[in-house]
Amino acid sequence: MTIQEAARRLGKSEATIRRWIKQNKLEASIIDGKYDIRESSLSTYTKEREYVDNAYTDTAQIELEYLRKQNEDLLIQISDQQARIEKLETQVEEERKRGAEADQRHDTVVLQLTRQLEQSQRLLEYHRGPWYRRWFRKRQRPEEG
Repeated sequence: MTIQEAARRLGKSEATIRRWIKQNKLEASIIDGKYDIRESSLSTYTKEREYVDNAYTDTAQIELEYLRKQNEDLLIQISDQQARIEKLETQVEEERKRGAEADQRHDTVVLQLTRQLEQSQRLLEYHRGPWYRRWFRKRQRPEEG
């Protein structure tokens, strides 16, 4: 069989067939200055290619299944993390509300204490002077009339 026929049969270029002959991937003999490729060499090469292709296909299938499993596991992890994030966001919102309520209570207490302090100051201003003056001050007698 000629190089052209082998190239057509294998679906490769003539240059590829020549390279394979030089690399001893295909057995060929030279007759009248032209390469003659044996049918057995061609069928051996095709069987080897099928075996290699099948091996790659099987390996690829195994790797593909492994990657699909990893992908499923990652999707489950993502889903779990999203649920956890939602739960934490809810907790943060509740804590913000509690903080706002605490701030409001704090403001109310400060306002009440301020009012009490102002009231105490007014009482102190009203009762100016030493204590003994209040006790011993002259009492006015009702006018006799």
